[in-house]
Amino acid sequence: MEREPNGPGRNRETSRGKRRVMILVLLLLFILLLLLFLRKRRAPSLPVAAENAAPAVVTVDTQQLPGRTAAPVDSVVAADTVRETVARKATTPPRRHVRPDTTASSDTVPAADTTSPPDSASADTAPPREQCGNDTMPLWVYPDPSGGLHYREVRVRFVGNRPATIHYRFKDDTAWTCFGETPVTITASTTLYFDAIDTCGNVMERRAEYYEIETARTKSPCHPDMEQVKVGNMDFCIDRYEWPNRRGALPRSYISRYQAADSCATVGKRLCTAEEWMVACAGPYTWKYPYGQRYEPYGCVTHDTMAAPSGSKPECRTFFGAFDMSGNLLEWTDTRAIENGSFSYVMGGFWESGPKSACRDKRYSYYPQNRHNPVGFRCCRDIRKPSGATEGGKQ
Repeated sequence: MEREPNGPGRNRETSRGKRRVMILVLLLLFILLLLLFLRKRRAPSLPVAAENAAPAVVTVDTQQLPGRTAAPVDSVVAADTVRETVARKATTPPRRHVRPDTTASSDTVPAADTTSPPDSASADTAPPREQCGNDTMPLWVYPDPSGGLHYREVRVRFVGNRPATIHYRFKDDTAWTCFGETPVTITASTTLYFDAIDTCGNVMERRAEYYEIETARTKSPCHPDMEQVKVGNMDFCIDRYEWPNRRGALPRSYISRYQAADSCATVGKRLCTAEEWMVACAGPYTWKYPYGQRYEPYGCVTHDTMAAPSGSKPECRTFFGAFDMSGNLLEWTDTRAIENGSFSYVMGGFWESGPKSACRDKRYSYYPQNRHNPVGFRCCRDIRKPSGATEGGKQ
């Protein structure tokens, strides 16, 4: 009987057999582990209970969840819809600050006012704390129409960027009144004081608006779309809005000074001089801004990304009734720059100028023959016919 050979070939066959067995064992172990893992994932995480026991009920206290916040409060409300009066949450009394914008008037704002408005607090109507956590825009309330010169009695209502309780009083009053739906009628020159507080306790510090009512004038010497500016020896008309001088229209920009002057000439007007422009903006009391001495971030279009339609900011009204002379668009004038006679002054700042949009803020680095994106214009017109004027320049 012959014995099987015991050479290298036999050893190789034995090694391959062992490897196959090991692979099969490892494969079986992997399948078992996979089954255990899947079974563990499907198993409920509730504690083990008796077979007939009621299922466990897990409750979660949502007040303790980290990072829990309510939906953000809407901080942009159309001005025409903000008329409702809500209950006042009196956490702290409003700070008393009077805007020094009538120092040259006989109806000046007092330096101090110790009379506090009535307190109509109601803690029960205050919103949950979570609803106030996302307030990033300060409370802003203003009267519409704004202060300045008016040729008839005005009916004022208060509007703002969110619902708030508003209190007001006139200069000679001692008692405060809570503003409701009824407009406030002003028939004679006076100063109107007002402040506001919203339901989260955010306070708008006290403001003052001076109203000068002059009902003696029966007819304006200016075109219906212009306002008369009369200060000292200066007496002229200026467009109420930036060109094309229509409320609600987007003002024209990206225009050269020569194009601006030609456009004014087509309607029997002219570009304003820098001095006329500043007087029309600052008014007879030389306010720093069209609305007063102190910069108001939300008064005009001065911290935005583009120009807004003309007249969309009622508070951005000059004493004489022209709008948007601070911010929105820079405006060409007909005055050559002292610094460089090749340039003309542009006035008033534009949509992102911030505080550098005062009535006397002027720039001269824009080439008059070029068109510039933030630069527009408005027109002026003489009230009395100057010598040599054409027939088209008559009022």
